[in-house]
Amino acid sequence: MRRIALLALLAASWPAAAEAHPAWGILVDGRGTVYFADVDHGNVVRRVDERGKLSRVAAGKHSHDLFRDARGDRYVADVAASVDLGYRNNPLAGEIEDEAVILKRRPDGNVSVLAGSEAGRKDGKGTEAMFRAPGAMAWGTEGALYVAEGDAIRKVTVDGTVTTLADRLLDAGPPDAPFEGANRLFGLTLDARNDAYVADFGGWRVLRVAPDRAASTVLRSERPWSPVGVAESGGCLDVLEVGATPGVPLGPRVRKVAGDGKITTLATVERAK
Repeated sequence: MRRIALLALLAASWPAAAEAHPAWGILVDGRGTVYFADVDHGNVVRRVDERGKLSRVAAGKHSHDLFRDARGDRYVADVAASVDLGYRNNPLAGEIEDEAVILKRRPDGNVSVLAGSEAGRKDGKGTEAMFRAPGAMAWGTEGALYVAEGDAIRKVTVDGTVTTLADRLLDAGPPDAPFEGANRLFGLTLDARNDAYVADFGGWRVLRVAPDRAASTVLRSERPWSPVGVAESGGCLDVLEVGATPGVPLGPRVRKVAGDGKITTLATVERAK
């Protein structure tokens, strides 16, 4: 239950300046089946089987992230769910006005602040730390929570200690960003070495950030496609992309980056589907 509560924060933390931003939720189960969120075609969650066939597995939830627990159950972070978690701002307005916090929900239903306080950016423990607008979250192998925020990746340990893994990961104001507000980090995932992979949507690329903070580009998307979500499994990286064309959404589509660097397209959602 703790992780469901943490994910429910995500959909409420985007600045109002962003247009209808796409979903970044993508995950891979133990059999290699890919699931991803699609808010541009009726708020659905889709599945891609090993043959590239698309099917719907859930509908009617405006969700931007997905999560799979150790049992294989999949969870959706619904925008409306954040109301039940006791935010002290107006989460449905899409702005963090006074406070930005990471909440922890225990098995008994008790909800407490793991880290964060007034809006800002500051490392520290518990309420000494500050977040401005937490985005995608992912778990490391050591049990720490990693958070994409603006141009940075933050790390939150189990005791609520917040450090900045890397910042200034974005190009300053790229002239060809897909839309206003797109120049920020979107989806996030980690591999067994705790290398973080993050979608730089405004920069049309996927970045890898190692534990020693070294950053490199592992994928550059083909225009008009741009990466929004990432999921690592078995040494491969599945990338969720959307077409960044003004007023006309394309996709989403899913591409796989194999361990040898080979890139294949698994499936593309047509506009009518």
